[in-house]
Amino acid sequence: MSRHDYLWPAVAALALAILTPVYWLHALASTGGADLDTYVRAGLGPGDLVFLLIGALSVYVYLSLKRILADHQNYHALDVPIAILVGLCVLFYGGVVTLAGIAAVVPGIDLAVALPLLSVLCSVAFGVVDIVIAALLLRDRDELPQLLLAFAIVNLIVGLLELTVVLAFAAVVVLPIAVLILAAHFLREPEVIEIV
Repeated sequence: MSRHDYLWPAVAALALAILTPVYWLHALASTGGADLDTYVRAGLGPGDLVFLLIGALSVYVYLSLKRILADHQNYHALDVPIAILVGLCVLFYGGVVTLAGIAAVVPGIDLAVALPLLSVLCSVAFGVVDIVIAALLLRDRDELPQLLLAFAIVNLIVGLLELTVVLAFAAVVVLPIAVLILAAHFLREPEVIEIV
């Protein structure tokens, strides 16, 4: 297996590292700091496609992480947490766009409770799963490449920020660092142990 087997996951990780902060900073700037409900009420548009693209890239990068760990290290401790993370991505990104679609079609619908509730619950759940992933990687650091140790530390910070809810927006700035580390990991040649 060569590093080229994971070229597309690396490209996806790079795109995710760029799109995530750009999207969220644009969303914040375009609403003047208004809440998420105000942003969603602006209606469906190109921003929603970018939002869904971020979700799809996240799913692809996490599934690629699961695959590279299985292929290169025969490591399966993250299989369940990554499956949960993928489910959360689908729930969050799909849920927000679905609520935006409902708000665009149904006049007078109040998303004042549904959207913040979805956001807070997903933020806490993302935080817990990110912390679990970091803990498992740190526990097994001796059998994994050093880049994954760096990813674990940054992912732990992301998880703690998401868990606080209040500081969750700061995760948007730290998450690209974790994703860039994954991109570098995807581009590395697999470590081969030669048996003589």
